[in-house]
Amino acid sequence: MMSTFFEGTEESGIGKLRMHRQLEYGEFLQKIVVETKMPFRRGKDANFIEISTYANMTVWELKSIIAKHTNSSPLCITLKRSDSKKPEIKDFRNCKLLSDLKFTDHETVSVMRARAPDVAKVPLIDKDGKVVEELRAIIASWFETYSVELTKDEIIEISKRGAQPDSLTPEYIASLPDKARAMTRETCAQFAEAITTLQEIDVDDYRVTTLFDKYSRRLGCGHLIVEEELLNFYQEKASNTDEVVRQNLHHQGIANDLKPRIDVDGLTSETDERIVKDETTLPRAKLASNHELFAQLLQLVESSHGDEAEGIWDLLMNLQTNS
Repeated sequence: MMSTFFEGTEESGIGKLRMHRQLEYGEFLQKIVVETKMPFRRGKDANFIEISTYANMTVWELKSIIAKHTNSSPLCITLKRSDSKKPEIKDFRNCKLLSDLKFTDHETVSVMRARAPDVAKVPLIDKDGKVVEELRAIIASWFETYSVELTKDEIIEISKRGAQPDSLTPEYIASLPDKARAMTRETCAQFAEAITTLQEIDVDDYRVTTLFDKYSRRLGCGHLIVEEELLNFYQEKASNTDEVVRQNLHHQGIANDLKPRIDVDGLTSETDERIVKDETTLPRAKLASNHELFAQLLQLVESSHGDEAEGIWDLLMNLQTNS
């Protein structure tokens, strides 16, 4: 169970983590042949490299070496052995040793681009029926981009476009702020193009008119949208037609987890921010650095017998070493 837990926290790499059991080098593998259609850095026509190492190398270390030669990220490649009878190299088991996978001298491994991971959807609406904070921040940034700052006189002029003759009362004019940010129908048309990737959307398009007719209440007599009104629009859409909002997010480069979508094709070991750089943040390392817990595990080994003692000892050997 602990092994599965560790593996689940190490899918994005293990940094420079070294385990106790790696203190034993194991067999020397004079040649591992790595083949790929991805270009190697040493020459555009090369389709293989040869790696010499000991069997105590981890899968992550092997992938990191190959990633540097292919100018990619270790998280963007997957390895397949030519001998299908041998254990599969699973991408998420980065702490597995080559000896665990029964690597032998003169093995051949193929490198392929890993399929981009599916990003799990996070809720757009919280338990109170409000948009979640992450979505609120995105909507706020959209509003900032597609709104303009207007003076009181400009708001009055825009208000005249949709005002009834008796609606521009002295009370209404007195209630207007000296300055305010708002989306006009023209900037909203630009916004609609950006979130749909459609071209030449004008102010009479239903996407624009529907928004203003239903939500423009604060300023402009139906011709201005303030940030709260844009937020209300998306709150209703997210509650009723979740996929429409997600499509808008997708067109703006936002993934299902409300984070910027990652273009994995151009990533390298240096630029891939998903990679774990600090191994001390991993549970395998934290448990090893807790001297009290480590001492208790040693005591358990001494007081246990058979398979139970062996299991605890295996756990200790899989923890980070300070050597």
